[in-house]
Amino acid sequence: MSEFVSDFDAVDTAKVYSTSRLSGIADQQSQVIKDLLKRFKNVDDALYGSLLDIGCGAGNVTRILATFFEESIGVDISGSQISLARNVAGPHRITFKAGVAESLPVADGTIDVVTAVLALHFIKCDEFLIECARVLKPGGIALFYVELLSRVLVRGSDTITDTAPLVNQMNDKLSELAKRLKHPQRHVLDCYEALYNDMKWPGKQRVETEIENTSSLADFRRYCLSVPFCRRLGNTEENPVIEFVESVKRLCSMENTKEEDIEVRVRYRAVTIVLLK
Repeated sequence: MSEFVSDFDAVDTAKVYSTSRLSGIADQQSQVIKDLLKRFKNVDDALYGSLLDIGCGAGNVTRILATFFEESIGVDISGSQISLARNVAGPHRITFKAGVAESLPVADGTIDVVTAVLALHFIKCDEFLIECARVLKPGGIALFYVELLSRVLVRGSDTITDTAPLVNQMNDKLSELAKRLKHPQRHVLDCYEALYNDMKWPGKQRVETEIENTSSLADFRRYCLSVPFCRRLGNTEENPVIEFVESVKRLCSMENTKEEDIEVRVRYRAVTIVLLK
């Protein structure tokens, strides 16, 4: 993970990544986690034990998850991200710590739930799983969430255009680039399938659902380009994200419409790896 910390750790990069999240998406990601806790651990609306959220970044998801727990700890390798997390008001039961997933700053057998939302691909999984087994209480659970864009529906004055073929084309190009550059983003683009297959954990499961968000095309562009891998690809039409946005406008005959005025409904394939101790 440490070799990619520069993707997140510069102060300006940390702020861009934190502030470019689509409105409401952290709530949806957190709801997927909560639903799985109900399904696998019969967790009701009462506060539930202790949470350890790995790769917490600026704490957008951690603060929401913390409302479900008696005690929560967010851990991230980036000092800049942790500083941002500490500067935002949240539940009083939450603590943010700088640290690495492969050597967690937590005592043995003290955690009920470990989460990692869009973070597992930056982690050395074998070492991290050893740490999960160490810090989880008997009967504890680990949940590793990832999402991949699957559809973008564009609302016109009297039509809705499905851009699924363009989404597939963009994902294919991003996957090819990530593999060629040996960047961890390649694991996001296969929804953690390869990571899951390599995991040595009895009774592991991979659960799939879908989340949806409505935003402007401008906000969608900012969100995609805040992903460090996409930022590395530059702000030109050779970047598959920018190529996608421009192709969408052409397909919908909206080349002269401000992106802020174009409404898109975005769907993500959401996959969570579930590990029970």
